[in-house]
Amino acid sequence: MDTTRFPDRRKEPRRRAAVDVALALAELNATWNDFDRALEHLAAAEELAGGVLGERWDEKRERWLEEAALRPTP
Repeated sequence: MDTTRFPDRRKEPRRRAAVDVALALAELNATWNDFDRALEHLAAAEELAGGVLGERWDEKRERWLEEAALRPTP
């Protein structure tokens, strides 16, 4: 991969911090059973990370999507 065109986002401290905050908010909202909001934060984190979060987050997304479908939006 050409790192001059696609810099490693993990080395950008501000972007990494923004991703970490978005992921923390996603998990926090999921603990409150607000899966729609959790998914919004997860999508923001994924966008900030350039579309790559890892398998762990893919699994959480699937579970949260299932939970969101079961719960009516307030």
